[in-house]
Amino acid sequence: MTVRRMRRKIGIKGALFAVFCAGMVCTGCGGDQKVSHIDEGMAAIGELRYEDALACFDQALVSGEDKRLIFRGQGLANLGLTRQRRHWKNVCHPEAVYRRI
Repeated sequence: MTVRRMRRKIGIKGALFAVFCAGMVCTGCGGDQKVSHIDEGMAAIGELRYEDALACFDQALVSGEDKRLIFRGQGLANLGLTRQRRHWKNVCHPEAVYRRI
């Protein structure tokens, strides 16, 4: 490859890279995006706050967000509530554990 072709090739790649970087700087990181109720609900599930998660998913349903994700989150929150209640039932009434065996 000649020096002229290498410079042209690097110049085109460099120009494309500069345009890409300028586009990233101009668009930012999406800081103006608001956090959806679904995201808040999933964060609440991650923190084991299942009642708060269900409230967030109800708000998401009213605001018209993605129903598939809402129902998935509600299912996870209800499953977590069921397990949490079963755990506390066994802690408060340990004889119930022995009856099941």
